[in-house]
Amino acid sequence: MPQVQKKPRSGMQRFVEQLLVHEDMDKQTLAARLRMKDGTEWSPQLLSKRLQTGRLTTDEIAMICDAIGAKVSFSVTYSDGKTDHYAIN
Repeated sequence: MPQVQKKPRSGMQRFVEQLLVHEDMDKQTLAARLRMKDGTEWSPQLLSKRLQTGRLTTDEIAMICDAIGAKVSFSVTYSDGKTDHYAIN
């Protein structure tokens, strides 16, 4: 029987999973804390699909971080050595 190969986890999936482990939270709890624009909750299936594809907007990343109680920032270093720092939420 051929082996079934799992799809590699996206970088965003690994990032969010690390946040969840740190905060001792599961994806179902996170999904229940997330709201769509119309106010409905995200389903655990929607959250899993978005994480698997890695297609999250910066607004959605900010929502996830807010729901977990985390802040996100990053820096960009340009070819001339200048660095800018950004905060998402």
